[in-house]
Amino acid sequence: MGLRVALIIHQFLPRHAAGTEQLTLKLALALRAREIDVVIVTAEPTSTAAPTITHDSIDGVPVLRLHGIAIHDPFVGISNPTADGLLREALERVSPDLVHVFHFSHVGIGVINVVDALRVPMVFTATDFWWRCPLARLQAIEGTRCNGPGLLGARCLRHRLVLGFRHGTLAARVCASVPSWLYAFPLLVARTASSFLPLATRAAELSRRQDHLRRHAQRIGLSLAPTAAVRDEMLLAGFHPDRVRLLPFGIDAPEAFHSDDAARPFTIGFIGTLRSHKGAHFLLEAAGRLPADTKARIQIYGDRATDTAYAESLDKLARASTIPVTFEGAFAENRFGRVLAGLDVVVVPSLWMENRPLVLLSSLLSRKPVVVTDQPGLTCEVVHGENGLVVPPNDADALAKSLYRLSQDTGLREHLASHPRRPMRMDLYVDALQAIYREVARPTFR
Repeated sequence: MGLRVALIIHQFLPRHAAGTEQLTLKLALALRAREIDVVIVTAEPTSTAAPTITHDSIDGVPVLRLHGIAIHDPFVGISNPTADGLLREALERVSPDLVHVFHFSHVGIGVINVVDALRVPMVFTATDFWWRCPLARLQAIEGTRCNGPGLLGARCLRHRLVLGFRHGTLAARVCASVPSWLYAFPLLVARTASSFLPLATRAAELSRRQDHLRRHAQRIGLSLAPTAAVRDEMLLAGFHPDRVRLLPFGIDAPEAFHSDDAARPFTIGFIGTLRSHKGAHFLLEAAGRLPADTKARIQIYGDRATDTAYAESLDKLARASTIPVTFEGAFAENRFGRVLAGLDVVVVPSLWMENRPLVLLSSLLSRKPVVVTDQPGLTCEVVHGENGLVVPPNDADALAKSLYRLSQDTGLREHLASHPRRPMRMDLYVDALQAIYREVARPTFR
């Protein structure tokens, strides 16, 4: 009798799957190839339908979708009773021998209670910093690295209040100018008054977010972190040191293609989510500082509808660039190899700590030169001058110099592409997961 595994993900959009969703699907397909029965259980947080479960499949992998379970405010929403009921129903249908969770947002931490009640072993892979940050990025309002919730969640309250006002307004600027530690005082009052003052309830929930998460973190038997930085933050969130292991993501290189445009100029590519933390604007700021004689172009791949205001700001930067910039939109996963074939360098200009992004892993395995910012989730794979170039985040001059250097130096590009340092491949990643599954699964499957 084979092992049946339920992979739980917070959101699953297969058409243009990226990040955690893409990893989940690739893992499911790799496990099925090894005759492991896999089903994906996912939230559909944007659905306005009544709470219900629908069933479909992607590339032969069954998918159970939980509808009508949106968590509307990530700063206070960590549990979801509606999701708990649907999740229990879904898992009872599936009858898994093991549950592997990739994210708790939208579904909520009630996953732990449901799995415990069904007496099913669980493994958790952290794919970002959600356990320390409601927005999962540990990025402060100013764009710099955040050191966590702060006293009683004071930093989170400051960030929440700023986001509650229109960007750049006086109210937003005033909230941002107040030192974060001062927000601990209203949170302390809110904790005291929440039992009889309804207005204080949400502030009290925000303040207690980290306490609640800490208690749940200590109940998880085995967790996996893709980077040392993620593991460090998990320990700060309350995970037991002996129950958190470092396991880098694995991935296979996209199908290899060769560009048939020999006359094309040096092409710089950005592939990713068009939101500010991914840093496409940083790349375009650097493009505006390239020497006038730079013979190059930039192609931006990503869905402009994700954040239309941000996309419009990119348009302005593109017009100020000294080299042509085009917006190529999103693309299906099976086109990844063709896209990479048309690029001479892939830039990953992230302004947050990152978590070993799959775009970077795929580019490295395809032996594309990369330029990344000095973030722990990128430099765990890229060593400056060996298999890529590393620049300080927000230093547009440094990024411009690196791009110009690559455009002029064919030997450097060949050196970066040929260096043996490469990411873990999917087969080795699945080997490691299978060993973990055997370790934690019911005795019948060991």
